[in-house]
Amino acid sequence: MIMKSILKTAIALLIVINTVSAQTEKPVSGWKTAKSSKGIIIQYRWISVGDTLETREMRSIFTIKATHSNIIKNLNSRSELAKWNSGIKLCQIYDKTDNQWITHTVYNIPKPLKQQDLITKYRVSKNSGKTTIDMNSVPEYIEHKDGVQRQENFKGLWHLFPTRAGKTLVEFRSISFSKPMLPRFIQDPILQHMFIKSFAKLRELSELKPDKMLAAK
Repeated sequence: MIMKSILKTAIALLIVINTVSAQTEKPVSGWKTAKSSKGIIIQYRWISVGDTLETREMRSIFTIKATHSNIIKNLNSRSELAKWNSGIKLCQIYDKTDNQWITHTVYNIPKPLKQQDLITKYRVSKNSGKTTIDMNSVPEYIEHKDGVQRQENFKGLWHLFPTRAGKTLVEFRSISFSKPMLPRFIQDPILQHMFIKSFAKLRELSELKPDKMLAAK
């Protein structure tokens, strides 16, 4: 049970943020597909950061039959985010506008492990029909809480591309510089399953019609 909770927290960290430094990342290998299920593809590639560090980048690609605005509603709503993103204990949204917002997330980490939180600023930009959602940590936005470790130096992104028949192609990318909690051959299949489950739920919520959305609340 504890191991499952830890992995749920790991995927929450990856989905809400992409762990990355301020340095430039350069790919050193091509994308390789690790899993494909429910119309959701999980791929990995190796990248270099600076002169000495190499790490792995993950991306997920899938389509949602919904507008960009409907998808974004599930990223900037406290209640909707908790429905599809596993591992979140508490979530609060601040300074929300059409183009940006700040999310404070507390993760559901089992004891005796130290509790963690993250404050992330989201910015939405549009160009030639494509929507990009950039995420950057703002660790000093609110005061630190005793006993809770604040995550810092994070950034990430979502890409939303319009396609035919009212569908949106979603590309989500994540990079983590932390060491795996378990050996990759054990951790990867579990995380891949959880990613697919979470993104399938995001797709389900985004595709709900307005009347069904009211009934689901």
